[in-house]
Amino acid sequence: MQLSGSGAARIAPPDSMRADISAALGLGRAVVIMTGATVVAQPAALIDQVLPDRFALWAALGVMRAPANATTFERLTDGTRSVWRVTDAGAHTTIFELSGGALVAVTREEGGRSTSQLRLTRDPSGAVRKASLTDYARSLRLEIEVTGREPSEAFAPETWSLRP
Repeated sequence: MQLSGSGAARIAPPDSMRADISAALGLGRAVVIMTGATVVAQPAALIDQVLPDRFALWAALGVMRAPANATTFERLTDGTRSVWRVTDAGAHTTIFELSGGALVAVTREEGGRSTSQLRLTRDPSGAVRKASLTDYARSLRLEIEVTGREPSEAFAPETWSLRP
């Protein structure tokens, strides 16, 4: 199955994001809201089927977030490149690759095998332009292209909840 569409992400640092997504030709709409450790989605089944877990969704926007239950952190630096290796309580490993302090790739591993990989393309200013995620475990490929950015005023409280 292949879907395309458009969407908008509203981000309120340090830990809140709302993504409103619509498929092309009116085939569907979805909302995912992440605030702190809470994630809500509508329709939840579609979001679980199509979107990556929350650490990868943040990473697609260039934000490095450690997965829940992280138990070990290792860091290797070589010039302007650094690699962070984070292992969680379930022995899943997440590898964050940074270049010049900016996130450029994230790989998830289970049992020593890569289960997913995210690659970021940045524009000359350093802003994320494109995120390409390949989820080998679910045979899923997700591409996000950032076509614009707009600063905004503070978001209304109802932004962070789903409408009934």
